Amino acid sequence: AQVQVAVAKAYLLFLANKDDEAFGQLKLASQLDGLAYMLVFPPLQEQGQWQRAVIWLGWLMDVAGLLDVDLFDVYCQWWLVVLEHERDEAVHELALTFFHRYANRTEPHYLQYLMATEQTQLWTNSQLARGRLPYQIPSQSLKYMEKVAPEHLLPLYHHAVEVLVAEKNRNSYKLATRQLKKLAKLYKKLKRQSAWEQFLRLFIARHARLRALQEEMRTAGVME
Repeated sequence: AQVQVAVAKAYLLFLANKDDEAFGQLKLASQLDGLAYMLVFPPLQEQGQWQRAVIWLGWLMDVAGLLDVDLFDVYCQWWLVVLEHERDEAVHELALTFFHRYANRTEPHYLQYLMATEQTQLWTNSQLARGRLPYQIPSQSLKYMEKVAPEHLLPLYHHAVEVLVAEKNRNSYKLATRQLKKLAKLYKKLKRQSAWEQFLRLFIARHARLRALQEEMRTAGVME
């Protein structure tokens, strides 16, 4: 009952634009239901009060780690909504502080943020740092990157080819060949055909002893 009273008082104070008192009231509750935190954001979004929303997001950052999976996801989504409307560099720095502090839980949202702000090189670096191969990345993300920054997909596919070839089995060679075909399309789209042809010559020469790989490449039409 004490918690419910605290939450009710806090929400009334919030509606009266007394945010400091509202948050203080919430902190008085010994066992606060995380859902209460989320109640403030829909009205703020409806009214376009983004700076006020930033203040609440900042206040809640220290307790975000206590939220369950679903509410933590909601909290992350509110950050992304606010960042769409707030261009203040300090706000984005605060968001990055949050993403990095809870990196083990915010990765999908952080990557979404990087795409939304067209920080495509950082997006690629993050994927490479986690050892992720292209077919392990959501297809919609790859399509978006191919549209806005196809050059930043090249390292991903080159890395995937090397990783898969190193596994030295037929299935991996098939997967590697698919990555090579995608590389060919990317180089063509970027009008860097000579760079692709030079890479392919060196690649074939370097793996001349891997007959199974070259068989897969011929079957897929990557090499003659």
